Amino acid sequence: MNAGALTQSTKVITTLQSSATAKPSEEGKPVAVIERVALGYDRQPIEYRLSRGAADTFRYQIDIF
Repeated sequence: MNAGALTQSTKVITTLQSSATAKPSEEGKPVAVIERVALGYDRQPIEYRLSRGAADTFRYQIDIF
């Protein structure tokens, strides 16, 4: 049986005022960004996720069984 695959990247960036979701009070603060693509058994993408949160309070946990 072939297993699916998962690629994930994690980075911390700073917010920009020009960001569509950034409030003026959040400008320049660090933001954790996690981008994830899960592939099925046939190696076709079945999930795409882009998660963002304030870096000082952001927590992310994943359990894969």
